[in-house]
Amino acid sequence: MNYRPDIQGLRAIAVLLVILFHFNPAWLPGGFVGVDVFLVLSGYLIVSILLNKKNQPGYRLTSTLRDFYLSRLKRIAPAYFAMLVLVSLLAAVLLLPQDLAIYKEGLKQAAWFNSNHYFAGFGDYFAPANHEQPLLHTWSLAVEIQFYLLAPLLVLLLPVKALKWLFAALLITLTVVAEYRLRVLGLHQATYYSLYSRLPEFFAGGLLALHIYTAGGGVGCGLPAWGWCYCWPRPAYSPS
Repeated sequence: MNYRPDIQGLRAIAVLLVILFHFNPAWLPGGFVGVDVFLVLSGYLIVSILLNKKNQPGYRLTSTLRDFYLSRLKRIAPAYFAMLVLVSLLAAVLLLPQDLAIYKEGLKQAAWFNSNHYFAGFGDYFAPANHEQPLLHTWSLAVEIQFYLLAPLLVLLLPVKALKWLFAALLITLTVVAEYRLRVLGLHQATYYSLYSRLPEFFAGGLLALHIYTAGGGVGCGLPAWGWCYCWPRPAYSPS
């Protein structure tokens, strides 16, 4: 798959929305939607990459899986773990012993890309004790990595027609589950960070990739509009 400046531009805008929201929520109250847009784009990209690989002459499942995971590792690990080391050095100098002990637990979860589950039970997203955690932002990457573990197996093992039905069914089912846990059970924090409430966004992007693949269109057809429009289960993903 060739470099896509349009997708990179959308990703940059999505990240900027989140940064502005965290810097001052009053400036952009709905800025957290940038996370949702970013995950839709990730779903589109990953499924497109896997479909392209699956369609290559000489395709083999084992080598494709190996190359995919190695490419993700090379792309993410160096910068991510360098960030963890730098933040840990600063935490060792600046944090009090009790805060440092809490930080170490978060670091352990972040190193295993499990911080979304860790912070889900940490307290309210905007409570000072949670909001001040230096590694809070790692939860969204943890969700992406968890999707990366799932997506290749589905895309490479199932036919495209079955994938369309499966992605659509999972998108609807998981959105209903997220809405129920949010509205009926009142599990706002757990829902916000959970993988099940974020997978519909990946599947939305994946469905677009599947549609373009079967229609024989260009890889980027319709992407900007789709990326920004997939916010219909919005209440399930609000951090408030």
